[in-house]
Parts: sequence; C-alpha cells; structure tokens
Amino acid sequence: MCRAAGVQIGNSVEVMFSLVNPNIVDLPEELMAVLEQDDDARKVWNSFTPGRQRSLTIYVTSVRNVDSRIKRALELANKAKLGQLQVQRTTRKKDQD
Repeated sequence: MCRAAGVQIGNSVEVMFSLVNPNIVDLPEELMAVLEQDDDARKVWNSFTPGRQRSLTIYVTSVRNVDSRIKRALELANKAKLGQLQVQRTTRKKDQD
C-alpha cells in the first residue's frame, strides 16, 4: 500500500473518507438484471434488511468472472424464492422459538 501511494513508513499522510448511507445497497448489474426479470425474487429481496442485502451482494461480487457472478445471482434468486437461504432459515427458526 505504501509503495502504491508513494509513501514510506514513517511519513505523514492525510486520509479522507466519506460515510455512505447504510440504507442504500449498490447492486451489481448481474443481480440487478435477475431481480428486474423475476418479480417473485425481487419481492423476497425487498423483504430483506439493507444489511442482509449487502451481505448477499458481496456473495455475488466476490468472484471476478462475469459468468460466475451471473450464476451466483440466479442461484441466490432461486434459493430466496424457495426460502432456502441460510438467513431465511435462521430467521424462521428464531420465529418458531
């Protein structure tokens, strides 16, 4: 990181950051395309909290290959519709207790 930034250990640097709105989730285009074409999957997706949406989005984007991201987006949508995502099973179990 130091080399990429052109600094050496011990140098002073100025770091700037900005806060993002925690309620806004940036969808990858592969997942967005799947949700635009599947009303049932979109309804289930919209029922998730922004935090859950963000974690599922990371699952889709954690691979570089576009075909793999498409495959993950489709898999996620299908499992969500069937209630087979881990987050859905955990929530149902809590509700039953």
